[in-house]
Amino acid sequence: MQNKRKSFVLHFDSLDVIEELTDEQVGKLLKKMRSYHNGNTYNSNDKIVDIVFIQFKNQFDRDMEKYKTYAIEIEKMA
Repeated sequence: MQNKRKSFVLHFDSLDVIEELTDEQVGKLLKKMRSYHNGNTYNSNDKIVDIVFIQFKNQFDRDMEKYKTYAIEIEKMA
């Protein structure tokens, strides 16, 4: 999912799951998030990390749709 954005949002209510992961898993999760936003794939070799990432990915995708809609509206006003 490559895009022109230079940032992404992590929602506080989604971060609770991090408390249940090891530090190594949190690092893998962060690498997976970064790879996703750069349009790449990161193989964590950890099924738990892969499962946890799904909820973040779904939120990233929803946020991207909102961003695209907003960008189109701003472009129309210009």
